[in-house]
Amino acid sequence: EFCYGDMNNTESLLRATQNVDAVVHLAAFTSERTSSAEESHRVNVEGTQNLLHTCEKRKVSRLVIVSSQSTKREKQGNYGYTKKLADEIVMKSKLDWTIVKPTLVYGKGGRGLFAKIIGLVEKLPVIPIVGSGNYQLQPTYIGDLVHALIAILEKKQTVRKVYDLAGESRISFN
Repeated sequence: EFCYGDMNNTESLLRATQNVDAVVHLAAFTSERTSSAEESHRVNVEGTQNLLHTCEKRKVSRLVIVSSQSTKREKQGNYGYTKKLADEIVMKSKLDWTIVKPTLVYGKGGRGLFAKIIGLVEKLPVIPIVGSGNYQLQPTYIGDLVHALIAILEKKQTVRKVYDLAGESRISFN
């Protein structure tokens, strides 16, 4: 069952959380397109705050937040910084929350950073590589992320914990 909402529209969040036991929060203003600090803050920080208030009001028993490894970077763009602020808000809440920080997610669908990289590889005659090309990535398959989210929802011992999630294989740009 799908219910569409807007992170900055409390009425839509109230509709989306009616008769709901758990919420998996995946919404974000991502780095997929350039955004201003204000846009990112409005959706990622204020929107998460709106969702928390709504979940408290609706007595939602479980909240799982899909965050990002970019919250841990020394130099953060709008996305990483605002996701970090949103995580801090969640960790202060009284809800039964869990935060998951996946690495670069890939799989079916044509959106996100991984899809951008694939698009460039398919279109450009030469692929620019920053540095030596030996930098290691551990991308996460979308199916594995989904399985992890389900496991988190099913296990009480995951409450009030933060998990890093990475794929099994390390690969380099080369």
